[in-house]
Amino acid sequence: MEVVYSRLEHGNYPVFRMNDRIEVEWPVIGRKVYPNVRKTLLAVVNNDPDLKKSYTKDLHYSWDRYFRLGKYSRRKEYRTGTLDIFGDRSLSVSAAENSPQDKGIYISATPTKGINLAVKALDVRKLFYAGFARKVIGMGYNPEDVLQEVYRGILVRNKGKCPFDSEKSSFGHYVHMVSGCIVSNYRRKFSRLARNEVFGVTDENGNRQDVACSKLAKETPTDGGGYEVETLKEHLRIEVLSRCAKENVDMERATIVIEMVFEGWKNKEIIQETGYSANWVSKFLKFSRSVMKEVWP
Repeated sequence: MEVVYSRLEHGNYPVFRMNDRIEVEWPVIGRKVYPNVRKTLLAVVNNDPDLKKSYTKDLHYSWDRYFRLGKYSRRKEYRTGTLDIFGDRSLSVSAAENSPQDKGIYISATPTKGINLAVKALDVRKLFYAGFARKVIGMGYNPEDVLQEVYRGILVRNKGKCPFDSEKSSFGHYVHMVSGCIVSNYRRKFSRLARNEVFGVTDENGNRQDVACSKLAKETPTDGGGYEVETLKEHLRIEVLSRCAKENVDMERATIVIEMVFEGWKNKEIIQETGYSANWVSKFLKFSRSVMKEVWP
């Protein structure tokens, strides 16, 4: 089996090529099977898993050309002699050149964790707009405002416990999970404000007056471990959603329900609020708790 990834502008989704079929792992619907290379590339390039669009963009690329394999590969091997590392070849040059073990070594830099937005900001923007712009606009929010929150969330995660790690997930999956969490938090934040916002308060005589003129007690915030708790929640959230992606769990439902769990919603309340089946919610909660126990026993 050959495993490759679609290009960044097309989502960076994992693609699995077997002898008789090709599978693409989409972020929400999971793996989908395609009979040949052309239909696979049509689905990936047009971000259309079911190929239902009437107008499709066809690159007419071969498998190797699209995934940059074989003669289309951009990878280069950098070869240098042993003494070149130290910057001086004045001593024993002829011996070094004639020695088989010193004729060359390969040097590869170890990948760093996290996402450098100075380089990847445009790729993050493309993935966000492809997967969440329509949903955000439907909620009545400005996608540019939400995108800034996504950038901020990635920067926070770069310094936290859940930075991007190419060995655990692809770039596209990580950005999709982070964006899903940010969009869900953004919606809940402003929905909560809309539910709780009132214009003034009622006094003892039943008259409406400005809050500044009322006798409401002012409560000063206290310092605590709020930051540590939120960091732990974020770590658990990323781990649960990452495991969901591997187990082909519905990512859209999982993102919504896991947020409700961290906000203290009960099973019945989640079912009534979301309309999801009781069987699915129960199985997901059992699955998520088992993952959390593994990560944070």
